[in-house]
Amino acid sequence: MRRALALACLALPGCALLTKADVVPARHFSLESLSAASAPASANTPPPSGVGLRLGRVTGPAFLEDRPAWRRGAWEAGLRGDLRWTEPPTEVLRRHLARALFESHGVVQRVSRDGPTLEVELIAFEALPEPPAHARVAVAARVVDRARVLWSATLTAERAYDTPAGGDEAAALVGALAAALDAVVEDIARRSEQTVITAP
Repeated sequence: MRRALALACLALPGCALLTKADVVPARHFSLESLSAASAPASANTPPPSGVGLRLGRVTGPAFLEDRPAWRRGAWEAGLRGDLRWTEPPTEVLRRHLARALFESHGVVQRVSRDGPTLEVELIAFEALPEPPAHARVAVAARVVDRARVLWSATLTAERAYDTPAGGDEAAALVGALAAALDAVVEDIARRSEQTVITAP
C-alpha cells in the first residue's frame, strides 16, 4: 500500500514530496520604537498627584503574543505567517501603562496590595484588512480595591492605514497598531487616575 501511494505521488506533477517551497523569512517588528509612548518623559512632567495606584495583572490570549492577528467579518480570524513581534504586545502594554500612569500623569506607584489596583486584559490587537484597512486595539480594564470594583470598561481604538502602490503594507499596519495602542493607554491612564482621585 505504501509503495502504491509513493508511486502515485511520483506520477503527480508538483508532488509535495519532490518539490520544496521557497522559505519566506519572517520579518520582526518592535511596537516600542514606533510608539509615541516610548518617548522619554518630558522635563515638565507633572508632580506626583498624591494618588496611589498599583499596576496589577496585564494579560492577553496566548495567540496574540507572537504574531500579528487579522480579522475579516465577525467570524473569520487568523495570524500573519510572515510577521513576528520582537516581544509580546502584553509586555509593551504593561510598560506603556506604567510610563503613562507614573511618569506622565504623576500617579504614585504602589507595590502593596493594599489600595486600588489596575488590572487589564488585552482582548484585541489585530488588523482588519478589508478596505478601508484599519488596526484595532481593545483592552478590558478595571480598578479594584479589595472587594470593590471602582471602575471598569472595555476601551477600543482604531487607526486607519494605507499602503501606497509599492509601499510596505506590514510597516503601515504596525504603525497603526502602535498608534491605537497609545490611544488606549492614554485613555486608561486618564480614567484610572480620575477613578482613584474621586474614590470614597
